[in-house]
Amino acid sequence: MIKVKNFDKQTIASTNDIKSAFSLIPKRHVKGIDTVIFDPNRFFQRSYVSGVMHNNNVQGQYNQNPKNYIAIYDFQSISKFQHVLFHEIGHHVFENHLSPVQRKYWIFELFKSANYISEYARTNAHEDFAECYAFYFHSKNKLSRYHKKYAFIRKLVI
Repeated sequence: MIKVKNFDKQTIASTNDIKSAFSLIPKRHVKGIDTVIFDPNRFFQRSYVSGVMHNNNVQGQYNQNPKNYIAIYDFQSISKFQHVLFHEIGHHVFENHLSPVQRKYWIFELFKSANYISEYARTNAHEDFAECYAFYFHSKNKLSRYHKKYAFIRKLVI
């Protein structure tokens, strides 16, 4: 069971909104995630990742220290909350549920195709996968224009 922490400190995403978002994701994809925390002060980032503040524009983070957790720092709407949550789950899936062959294919074939769903996806193959994963659950129609990436994610989900 995934622990949900500190979302009572905001008024945008209700407990039902959080449950609804998780219900869209295959249970096997969230296996291993321990906690999802609303962390606007970036306590987890400063405490577990490094004592130095990182990119303040990042709205969420997946990390495996001290446990597999997703920290969401900021969102201004349910839509943005869902996108950030799905994106961070995408990082978990990339790291923990893709085979080495699948990761290699994404990195050397799909990412190198130079077709990116967002500017942030251009950053690296990990961000490209996480963005595509988020769009699959949040804006499937947009991702469907990127046929090979859509097919790859769809095959993972079904």
